[in-house]
Amino acid sequence: MADSLSEHVDRLVSERLIGMSAASKLMGTFREGRACHPSTLARWCHPGVRLPDGQSLRLEYIRVAGRLMTTRAALLRFLAAQQSRDLIREIEPPRSVAERRRANAAAERELIELGVGRSHRAKSSEEAGK
Repeated sequence: MADSLSEHVDRLVSERLIGMSAASKLMGTFREGRACHPSTLARWCHPGVRLPDGQSLRLEYIRVAGRLMTTRAALLRFLAAQQSRDLIREIEPPRSVAERRRANAAAERELIELGVGRSHRAKSSEEAGK
């Protein structure tokens, strides 16, 4: 136990300790533009938060002279552990100009076949009348 405890302390110290007030500022603002309160992060340390599967998750911390300290990296691990895999998905890159034009032309042809879209000749005659 002493080795794992000293490894835990060593890891957090090497990640640059910050107090709960500084850590809460990293969380940004929530209700009505108010910042996350430091006591919220203290509750995340102990007792933690309950995950959907029933497990309890705690923000990693150490006590320094009675003061709770954590790290930015520990906060990121805590937040990442709460995320569902199905919420995280690959973001598709935007289509190129050529791909957008091809898709637009195909959609226009499909609309014309359905009798909803305007044919090219109808557009040309409208533009000529302007």
